[in-house]
Amino acid sequence: MTRVDETSATVAPFLKVLASESRLSLLSALRTPKTIDEILLSPSAARGEDRSHGPISRQAVQRHLDVLLDAGLVRRESTHHGVRRAGYAYVLDHTRVFAIVEEIRALTAYRSTMSPDLVRTESGRPSPRDEWEAGPKLVLVHGVGEGKAFALRESALQTGRGWIIGRSPDVQVPIVYDPFVSSENTAIVHGPNGYSVNDLRSSRNGTSLNWQRLGPGEEAPLESGDVIMVGRSLLLFRQS
Repeated sequence: MTRVDETSATVAPFLKVLASESRLSLLSALRTPKTIDEILLSPSAARGEDRSHGPISRQAVQRHLDVLLDAGLVRRESTHHGVRRAGYAYVLDHTRVFAIVEEIRALTAYRSTMSPDLVRTESGRPSPRDEWEAGPKLVLVHGVGEGKAFALRESALQTGRGWIIGRSPDVQVPIVYDPFVSSENTAIVHGPNGYSVNDLRSSRNGTSLNWQRLGPGEEAPLESGDVIMVGRSLLLFRQS
């Protein structure tokens, strides 16, 4: 089976699920957890449904949720509203969506036989970027939220461990959306000779520096402009 065939087999079921304006709108609404009573979903224009009568029924919303749950694109969590009522909240599974996008992105690695269209340029929206503070930092250059800077503050330095990169929300550089990153994947260490990157033995998929894979537990010196790869995410190291 070729890489294209593997991608098709992986992605095709999800594309069938997402071939619905209503479900795409629902995923957008579930970027933050919501109960079914908090979800207001408009009828689909693609199906010619009349939008003049307000949102679609609770039963229709539940049917769409069930499809997304079965596909693993949405998670269901227990929630409580006061002491009288317990129920569920639904939220987008960011890690699953990121993995699917990465599979689709892999298709662009194959050279196209089509001539490039040099006349038409698609319009795009500029991505907002937080103001960077002075000092060393890691800048996300490929992932969710490119341009986000993680300041390597001395106050956040873990004694003897450095700044930890991982999928856990409790580490100094959290890459929570990337399912290919371990909870604690990589450490940035500051010593007498400068900065270095250390692949932690707890990392399942390892760490790469400038596209060169580090050995398990290996440490390598860092220079400003170096690129660290963890999972499918890329981080640029800057000293200022």
